[in-house]
Amino acid sequence: MGSAAAALAEPIESVTEPIEPIESTEPTEPVEGQEPVEPIEGSEEPVSGLPLFKQAQKTFETLKAEGKIDAKLAKQITAALIRDGKGSQALPDGYEKAAQTIKDIAGLAYPGKEGAPLEQVMTEVKAELAGWRDFDVKISKGDVSVLDEWVTASPEGFQNLIPAALNHYAQLNPEGYSALVTKAVVSDMNAAEIPLQLRMMEAFLPRLADSPEKSELIKAYNALVGWTNNLTTLAGKPIKAIKGPDKPAAGQQDPQTVAATREETLTRQLWNAQSNPFGVTMIGKEATRIAGANLSQADQDRIRVKVDEELAFRFSQDTKFKESMNSYLKAKNYEGYRRLLHSKYAAIIPTATARAIADLNIKTVKGSAPKVGGQPGLKVVPKVAAKTVPGEPVYEKIPGHPRTQQGMARIDLSRTDTAMLNQGKAVLIGGRKVRWR
Repeated sequence: MGSAAAALAEPIESVTEPIEPIESTEPTEPVEGQEPVEPIEGSEEPVSGLPLFKQAQKTFETLKAEGKIDAKLAKQITAALIRDGKGSQALPDGYEKAAQTIKDIAGLAYPGKEGAPLEQVMTEVKAELAGWRDFDVKISKGDVSVLDEWVTASPEGFQNLIPAALNHYAQLNPEGYSALVTKAVVSDMNAAEIPLQLRMMEAFLPRLADSPEKSELIKAYNALVGWTNNLTTLAGKPIKAIKGPDKPAAGQQDPQTVAATREETLTRQLWNAQSNPFGVTMIGKEATRIAGANLSQADQDRIRVKVDEELAFRFSQDTKFKESMNSYLKAKNYEGYRRLLHSKYAAIIPTATARAIADLNIKTVKGSAPKVGGQPGLKVVPKVAAKTVPGEPVYEKIPGHPRTQQGMARIDLSRTDTAMLNQGKAVLIGGRKVRWR
C-alpha cells in the first residue's frame, strides 16, 4: 500500500476508471492463494476476488452518507487503489522482486559507467551479446575474418594460444598439420638451396672411383633425394578440414589414446630410421668381405632385401626383445633403444648376410664361404668362416682403448660401428686403424 499512501500527497481531479455501483454483494469464490477478505462493516458477506477499490466502494458510500469523508477524498483514495492494482498486475512477483531486477540490470554496466540509465545499460549489453553471437557464428563457419578481429583485439593473447591450437590441430587432422609444417620446411630448404646442392652431388658422385664407400655415399644421396621429394609432394597437398571426432562408441579408444598410440608409432619409425644406417653399413661390410669388393650395386641391393627379411622374421619371433624395445620406447629412452637394436644387428647380420649370398648364388671370395646354423623357417647355408679376406685392413696394436692413450686422436664414429668396438677395433679421426685386444 506504499504507492497508495504516496498518492494521497497530491490531489487528483478525476479518476481514470469510473466507479461502478456494486450489483450484488453475493460472495464470490476466493482466488487461489489469496486470503478471504473480512466482511466490511455494514456488509453481511465478504467481497474477496473483486478489485480493492471496488471492495472499498460501499465503505466510501457509508462514510460519505455519515459525513465522515467528502467525495474528493474518496476519489483520491480510489485512484490510488486503482494504481496499486495495476502495479500488482504488471508486477506479479511484487515490488521487491522488481526492485532487485532493476538493481541487477544496473550491475551489468561497464566499469566506469556505473549509475548509467537503465536504457543505456541495456543497449550496450545487447550490442555486446550480438557481437559475441556474431563471433560464435564466424568460428562455427570457419570465417577467417575472425582472426583479424582476434589479432586486433588481443595480439598477445592470440600468440599465446596459437601453439596450443596447433597441437590440437595435429591431433584432429594429422595430414593437414603435416602439410602445413612441411610447407615451412620446404620453403626453408629452397631458401638454403638444398636442391641445388643435391644436383651438384649428383654430378660429382659418378666421378668417384668405385669402392664400398662410394656405394654408401650413393645410398645416402638417394635417401636424401627421396626425403626431399617426399617433403615437396607433401607440401603440395591441399590443406583440407576434416570432420571432428565423434564420441567413441563402446569398446572404442578415446581420441587421447589414439593420439598417444600414433605418437608412439611415429617415434618408433623415427628411431628405427636413425638406427638403421648401422645395420646397412654392417650388411655392406659383410657382403664385401664374403663376396669381394667388386660386388655390384644390384647384388648388394638383393642381399640387403634378403637380410631385411630375415631380420624382420627373427625380431617377430623374439618376444623378450620386443618387450624390451617397447619399454625403451615408452620411457623415451632412445639410447637404450638404439644400443639394443644395434646389438641384435651385430648378432644376426653376419650369418644372415652369408645365408643371403648363398641363396642368391652370388660368387664368394675363395676361402670366405662360411658354414652357418639354420634358423626356423630359413634355409640352411654354409656358415661364414672367421678368416681374414686378403686385402683386409691391418689394425695397429695399441696398449689400450684410444681414450686412455695420451695424445691419441679420438675415435671416428662415422667409420667405427658397435661391432668393431666390441672386437676392440676402431678407426680414429684421420683414418688411423687401431686395435687394443
